[in-house]
Amino acid sequence: GLDVVTDLCANLLEHGAPGLHFYTLNQAGLTTTIWQRLGLS
Repeated sequence: GLDVVTDLCANLLEHGAPGLHFYTLNQAGLTTTIWQRLGLS
């Protein structure tokens, strides 16, 4: 799951998405992991 979402986010950013919005449903740790994988944190 995290690999797929990370790849999707990277693709969106590479193609000009101005930002990303995450609905974490009280699981902010997963978002932090994605940011780290993208090199954003």
